[in-house]
Amino acid sequence: MASQSHWSPPATIGVALATIGVGSQIYFGLYPTDPAHPVKLDFLFWSITIRVWPVVISLLGITGAAIALVCNGLKRASGSLSIQGQQEIASQENEINKLALELAASENALLKNDATSKALLQQRDVEILRLSSQIADLQTEVNSQKTSILHSEQKNLALKDERDKFEAERDRLLGRLTKPPKSYVNDDLSFSGGRLIVSSQDDFAVRIERHQDAGIKGLLITFLNNRSGAIVSHTITIHNAQSFDARLKQFRTGILRTAFVDKRSQRIEPSFTSGSMWLVRKDASRATLMAGNSSQHEMEWPPLDASAQQRWLISLRVEASIRPLNNNQDIGLAPIVAPLVFTWDKNLDEFTMEPLP
Repeated sequence: MASQSHWSPPATIGVALATIGVGSQIYFGLYPTDPAHPVKLDFLFWSITIRVWPVVISLLGITGAAIALVCNGLKRASGSLSIQGQQEIASQENEINKLALELAASENALLKNDATSKALLQQRDVEILRLSSQIADLQTEVNSQKTSILHSEQKNLALKDERDKFEAERDRLLGRLTKPPKSYVNDDLSFSGGRLIVSSQDDFAVRIERHQDAGIKGLLITFLNNRSGAIVSHTITIHNAQSFDARLKQFRTGILRTAFVDKRSQRIEPSFTSGSMWLVRKDASRATLMAGNSSQHEMEWPPLDASAQQRWLISLRVEASIRPLNNNQDIGLAPIVAPLVFTWDKNLDEFTMEPLP
């Protein structure tokens, strides 16, 4: 490739002018134009004879040379300045590129962070919705539990009222059950405790009396209806029989394995009695007493107690029911609950009852 010229157009023109001036001086020096009339410069203390055109041309050459030198210098200076500027520009461009890369990286990071933030925000929104749903469900459950608790409390209050009523009725009934019989009468004092009448609060009674029949001695019990209406059924129960320990002066625990129960669905009209039955008896063919009119409830006296006077406590309960008109269900009356104490003299084979406490 041809080398590129470092001369700018002004410098080229200056060099051309300088060349023309120098060449003109040489030419006019060799060939003077008007030797008869030279130019005089006597104002400088001496005279110099020169031609006008060579001076003008010389000045033009000098001016061209000066212009060429100045332009060349300016070009070189501008060339050096251009190189430095280019380097600085290149450096600044590098810096700009670095900043652009950093900016792009920052933008990417921001975009990534923005995407991450959006994902986190979306996840947060989803979590908030889930928690809101859970809170709503919990609130619904709490409200349901509150309603259930309220209903339970209302139900408990209703049950408490029912229970209070039941307890009041139970206390009333227990009071009637545990309250001593309305009256008892030992009619024949000369008979030495041979007869006893125990009444209920609802106007029925039982009569207990000594009796002897065909080799059997004991105590008979008879149901009495003292009411103005009929009694449709009654039940006589001996819950237990306890022997008395004379040494310890107290009754022992019960001896009966099972309670004696006699239930009769017999209608007893007002002021009528039922048929009598054995309450306690001693059969000549047996060594022990028997409770009731069956042969399955022996009252065995303890073999280690040789007392001839066998004192017993039996727990007697008598229940009765009535049936009002136009009613298919029986209504129970206040029962008789009485601790009956009697003594059997083993040697004399005699029964004696004691008054109720």
